[in-house]
Amino acid sequence: MLAEDFEVSEDGLTITFTLRDDVVFHNGEPMEAEDVIASFERWREVSTIGPNYFGEAEFESPEEGVFTVTMPEPMFVAPTLIADPQIMPHIMPAEIIEEAGDEEVSEHIGTGPYMFGAWEADQHIRLDRFEDYTSPEGEPSGMAGEFRTPRPGSPASNPGSMTSPSRSHGTTPRPSNRIPILKPFSESRASSSRS
Repeated sequence: MLAEDFEVSEDGLTITFTLRDDVVFHNGEPMEAEDVIASFERWREVSTIGPNYFGEAEFESPEEGVFTVTMPEPMFVAPTLIADPQIMPHIMPAEIIEEAGDEEVSEHIGTGPYMFGAWEADQHIRLDRFEDYTSPEGEPSGMAGEFRTPRPGSPASNPGSMTSPSRSHGTTPRPSNRIPILKPFSESRASSSRS
């Protein structure tokens, strides 16, 4: 979503990304290739996945708006890994990374349609709409709206638990719960075999 396209070199060693020129961070600064490089380098240092896949990779910007990943040997899954938001780094301004040094990053500034609003531990995270967000060209994904992840054991984690006794322990009413058992299964089989 931050690159308009990418190309893998013929030898499979280099992936070249052409970055979108309309991406703005939540602090109002434009996203540059240097921010992407700093984010990838920090991710490689602090994550458990980064060194495994890209420990020997070089992250560079040969020209404005271009970001390259060069690996010592071809890795056919590299583009897929880089596109996976669960695996790859969150792109943030280089100055925030520099300020954090070896510490955890405390300023949550990204590029997406929502920006960090507030966080109350074990309660909620509030995301506010980022008015300067420019979506990439193409069809929208539909991944927007309100999502809630309730804490296990809370009333919200068991819908209906406060209003329906049959749901108080997470069970759902089933027809078998309402049919009286007249005879054990073995007795009913025995009686049918005698007939």
